[in-house]
Amino acid sequence: MNQNLLNIFVALYECGSMHKAAEYLYISQQGISKSILSLEEEFDVKLFERSNAGVKPTLAGDILYQDALKFRDQYSSLCRKMKDAKSGKQVLSLACAYGTMYRLYPVLKDFERHNPKCSVRWQELTDTEVEKKILQEQADLAVNVSGLQREYVKFVPLYSCKVCLLVYEGHPLYHAETIRFQDLQGERIVIEGEQFRIYSLFRTLCERANVYPEIIAETAEIGFCQHMAEMQEGLAVTIDFIAQERKLSGVRAIPFEEPEFFWQIGLEFLDGRKKSDEVEQLIRFIQKSFS
Repeated sequence: MNQNLLNIFVALYECGSMHKAAEYLYISQQGISKSILSLEEEFDVKLFERSNAGVKPTLAGDILYQDALKFRDQYSSLCRKMKDAKSGKQVLSLACAYGTMYRLYPVLKDFERHNPKCSVRWQELTDTEVEKKILQEQADLAVNVSGLQREYVKFVPLYSCKVCLLVYEGHPLYHAETIRFQDLQGERIVIEGEQFRIYSLFRTLCERANVYPEIIAETAEIGFCQHMAEMQEGLAVTIDFIAQERKLSGVRAIPFEEPEFFWQIGLEFLDGRKKSDEVEQLIRFIQKSFS
């Protein structure tokens, strides 16, 4: 038995259905079935009764659930202690949405200076990958973009940025002060792809305005959006401070008029789960830095 199998079992137990557990874990229902079958064969018991309405735990399933929670917490704690013993420091893992390190990195370095026994290991990922790291307990803490709210994930806002449209010189919108979604009808748009929350919000607000621009490119690199705009291939959606960090050539970053279209950044972590003192300290330090 390994921790991954226990995580899958706990998710299915708490969700009560294969479909919900698959969404929670970002894996297929077939993968969940295979994992549960492996556990049932290992213990030689039936863990769930399956029906069209979902799954219901057996007595053995109820017993395993209670002990699985304790075992998982103990195993996670043991892993952290082993890492500490190897490095001589408390290593905190942080999953970060692309673009957030522009402002976050100096804060993390400052935290390490104030806490020499702690080290922060960070990784940049897409918005959905960041959430997955938290849901599967592969990171102590996350800095992510607000979006789909899950009842078991807590989001603590830190700061927000304006979303802008990069418009190339010569385009009819080039001298506009602000951009409305109605202005985008028939336009060619370059934007970050479906794994980024800016994409889903953009599509939602376009549909609300009854506007359907042509999305010609979806990318994981927001800098390439600027490049496409500079080549006059289309209009690019970006964040104001990222546009300010880069030297723009022949394009203007024009803010959107709609107040709902902004980039909200915050801390994400599993709600109700016990965190180490060092993680709690990091949360407070980051919040204070952005207050």
